[in-house]
Amino acid sequence: MSPSNNFIVRPVLTVVCSLLIVFAGLIAIPLLPIENLPDIAPPTVRVTSRYNGADALSVEQGVTAVLEQQINGVQNMEFISSNSSADGTSAITVSFASGTDGDINQVNVQNRVALAQPQLPEEVRQSGVVVNQASTSILLVANFVSEDPANPFSIETISGLLDQGLTDALRRVRGVGDIAYFGNRQLAIRLWLDPDRLAANKLTSADVVAALSSQNRLVPAGRVGGAPAPDGQLFTFTVQLQGRLRTSQEFERLILSTTPDGGLIRLSDVGRVELGGESFDVGATDLRGVPSVGLAVYQLSGSNALEVSDGVKEVIDTFVATLPPGIRKEIIYDNTDFINASIEGVTGSLRDAVLLVVLILFLFLQDWKATLVPGIAIPVALVGTFAFVKAFGFSLNQLTLFGLVLATGLVVDDAITVIEDTSTKKKEGLSAVAAAKATMNELFGAVIATSLVLFAVFLPVLFFPGATGTIYQQFAATIIFSVAISTFNALTFSPMLSALLLARESPPPTRRVYAISGAVIGAIYGLLVSGGFANPLPILLFGLLGLVLGWFTPTIFVSFNRFYAGFEQRYSGALSWVLGRRKLVMALLLGGVVLTGVAFNAIPSGFVPVEDQGYAIGFVQAPDGVSVQRTKQVNAQVAEILRSEKDITAAAIFSGASLDGNAPNRGLFFFGTKNWDDRGNQSQSVNAIVERLNSKLTVIDGARVFVVEPPSIPGYGASGGFEFQLLDQSGGALNLPQFAGVTGQLIGEANQARPDGRPLFSRVFTQFSAESPQLAVTVDRDRLATLGIDYGQAMRVFSFYFGGAYVNDTFQEGRVRRVYVQADGPFRATPQRLKAIFVTNAKGESVPLAEVITVEPVTGPSIIPRFNLFRSIRVEGSAAPGRSSGQAIKGILGLFKGLDVPGIGYDWTGIAREEVSAGALAVVIFALGILVVYLVLAAQYESYSDPLIILMTVPTAMLGALIFLGARGYELNIYAQVGLVMLIGLAAKNGILIVDLANQRMAAGASALEAAKEASRSRLRPIIMTAISSLFGFLPLVLADGAGARSQASLGTVVFGGLLVATVLSLLVVPVFYVVVKQLVPPATAPPPGAEAGTPIEGAPP
Repeated sequence: MSPSNNFIVRPVLTVVCSLLIVFAGLIAIPLLPIENLPDIAPPTVRVTSRYNGADALSVEQGVTAVLEQQINGVQNMEFISSNSSADGTSAITVSFASGTDGDINQVNVQNRVALAQPQLPEEVRQSGVVVNQASTSILLVANFVSEDPANPFSIETISGLLDQGLTDALRRVRGVGDIAYFGNRQLAIRLWLDPDRLAANKLTSADVVAALSSQNRLVPAGRVGGAPAPDGQLFTFTVQLQGRLRTSQEFERLILSTTPDGGLIRLSDVGRVELGGESFDVGATDLRGVPSVGLAVYQLSGSNALEVSDGVKEVIDTFVATLPPGIRKEIIYDNTDFINASIEGVTGSLRDAVLLVVLILFLFLQDWKATLVPGIAIPVALVGTFAFVKAFGFSLNQLTLFGLVLATGLVVDDAITVIEDTSTKKKEGLSAVAAAKATMNELFGAVIATSLVLFAVFLPVLFFPGATGTIYQQFAATIIFSVAISTFNALTFSPMLSALLLARESPPPTRRVYAISGAVIGAIYGLLVSGGFANPLPILLFGLLGLVLGWFTPTIFVSFNRFYAGFEQRYSGALSWVLGRRKLVMALLLGGVVLTGVAFNAIPSGFVPVEDQGYAIGFVQAPDGVSVQRTKQVNAQVAEILRSEKDITAAAIFSGASLDGNAPNRGLFFFGTKNWDDRGNQSQSVNAIVERLNSKLTVIDGARVFVVEPPSIPGYGASGGFEFQLLDQSGGALNLPQFAGVTGQLIGEANQARPDGRPLFSRVFTQFSAESPQLAVTVDRDRLATLGIDYGQAMRVFSFYFGGAYVNDTFQEGRVRRVYVQADGPFRATPQRLKAIFVTNAKGESVPLAEVITVEPVTGPSIIPRFNLFRSIRVEGSAAPGRSSGQAIKGILGLFKGLDVPGIGYDWTGIAREEVSAGALAVVIFALGILVVYLVLAAQYESYSDPLIILMTVPTAMLGALIFLGARGYELNIYAQVGLVMLIGLAAKNGILIVDLANQRMAAGASALEAAKEASRSRLRPIIMTAISSLFGFLPLVLADGAGARSQASLGTVVFGGLLVATVLSLLVVPVFYVVVKQLVPPATAPPPGAEAGTPIEGAPP
């Protein structure tokens, strides 16, 4: 007796169990965090510091290398990279193994940094070394700009407003990981010095710093009458002593020295004071070219992107309301737009899949009551899945929703088989309850077996590490959850409902009832498509379509039944034909297996497709040595070209900035596009816009400007292409120009690579340059000592003038502001000013530095990158149209190895690192999936041969999937690989239904040939029904468009094509292989008559 019988006779218990599953899912849905993708990129910790006035080489040697050597090898570290910039910035990024705790990683790095602190320069220790978790997911990019280009607000004004009214409020929004400004002027007190007037008064910048340190300081003054106090003390007064200077006027009155006649030399006598910015290295403009301040908000890992975005925009809108007229904000990029569009696309696919599956079931069953059985199984399984998604700490993202779409066609399979078999047995004369019990006695083992197969195929991937493992886990777990619920329903709710609904015969509905029902269903579907009543056209159109289809439903049924009857006859004839030509079929099957292996090697590989995310990133590289002003001129031309694209709505353009570090000749820009619904054709896609812009931007003289699409997974670099790191492992044998020369040779060969007459790469480049014009200052130390000048004092004066010095702080308008000292602009404008500096010797005399220094022009890098403690140069590129990322990766590696330069190694970063590491992993996943399925089936059937029969169609089903994939021009990316893994279970399910029934027939005394024929004919209808319902469930993925469409199409194409081929092969090849194998198995292994399928046979050999 089947365990399902208890649920068949206890309908209340069964309904309550299903309702509890649905309630749990409904409770979980609003609690689930919503995001585009889960945290796939490895956790990272960023260490930043600033060495004011230092060149890139000094930063590398004095700061970056010191910190790296201590941090290297920290627990769970994967790799370490850094950039040392000529603006004095050191930025180190430590990447950790996926799945490690970000807080623990940060603490471990902080401890290592503390050990390195004593070795750092005093200026760096004073400024501080910041250690924080790097947020990789940009939630929102905005611009704050002046509305009137002719009368713009100053950047300092906008920056001050942002600093006072927005920064702190944004940091308090729950789920915000970090915020970053571009082009802002963090307000500070700037003391601009006149070196000539200082020298005339026999003063130097060091004297100004000393006076500032002495006179601008907090002084605790205590209390009058404080304890212990004399007896009778009646009052206590706290003494307030103004130590810090606060206003510009107070700083101007800073006393530097006295004159012989008792006069005072104040700062105003030798310089000026202004409330300016901490840094002037980066400038920003909007699409019109108007100066602006850019804002990037990063999302905290695990937070709900939609809720965080709503909170951030609410804070921004509240702040904007307080701004003076003439300043406005514009959103360049909002990740939730892509998330909403992607989720809307996937939920639309889910909606269409559910409708198509139900319609196909109704077409086959032709009974609304019978259709209810699998129809109800869909919402129970899908809604209940959310409870498990929440319990296991997952989020509502593209991957989990993809899993639900795939599960839509799966969760009805067992319910279809149950209702189909119950209906058949009832027609044979059994009561509804007896028919349901007989069905479950026959199918209980098959339902368990098919579910175990799906569990088994996905179980191994749950334990894979890294980004690949994360992607697989989200899919696998979602499908396992939904299939587990659907299996429980198939064993409990479906047989109970089948018995209940089939207990009474009812006349078929009239055409009028069908028409009204169709109109109602169509209108509801139109309402879901339109998203409300604001657009009634879809409601009317689909309602009318439903009305027409409903009216003709009886005619459709008659035509379908006539067609299916003929199809059954043709299938019976085809089955007899193939069973009579078993050798030919086996030979063709073997050829298919060989072709599958060939197809795997022929299909280009990739990791994830690059999606249209509604924005793109551009890079500007002006000639080495040019100023920020020249870069701004280039960016003005960039803005004009961006305005020529009508689908670009906003842009933020930065001069003097790059993602690697700041440099005067670098530029960076982001632009956002119209919504996906407003960009209907391919020429309006981000990919097409990027291609057109790259063509237009070539007209800009004296600069290299190009645009790239962002990677589909946040945290893997700036572009969707590959990142190839060249490492200088020569131990000093190569200098930077030689190293850069090898890189240039590689890039040149890559851009000319045409292995079969077609370009392999669309663009290969590097932003590294070792030829930035610089000035080398040589100090005659002997002469310096002869003149009585202290070397350290002289170099400090030099540094204060040209590099600037952060001295201490003041407090203004409720904010702590830094105080900087530096020579005014005109005194740093030409190389000749280097020799116009005076220092004071031991006698108090002013001595010009021209007597002790020589200046000569040289070249050197403005940014020095390092990777795993080696100097490195990052080469970036992307595959040409028609080429895959896998081909590009193999191509660049082959070209590098062809150079054969001693002392230069390589490594991968970004998305390419994951693709390379996942290359061999896919084969392991497939092999493990098939192995585990085989072992589960062997245990289920107590046979080593039956699983071979069931799995024989898997390789050729994969061949079908690969053919469909190649025909659509897609690469074998991770989504396609997930589909192939799923295909193992899908292909096996049909085989299980045939083999399970054939074994029962053989146990009853039939021959292998008779059993195979009878089982195949008997299972034809449920196999066809489940296959077509699944195929139509997958169809919305195949035809997806809009946001996230490439991922959906990759996945849908594989499962659709593979299942289509697997279904045909299951119905024709499995019977043939069953007969062949059973005839080869010794008679002693055959189960005795009356034995149940799956029952161990005593004494049977393995």
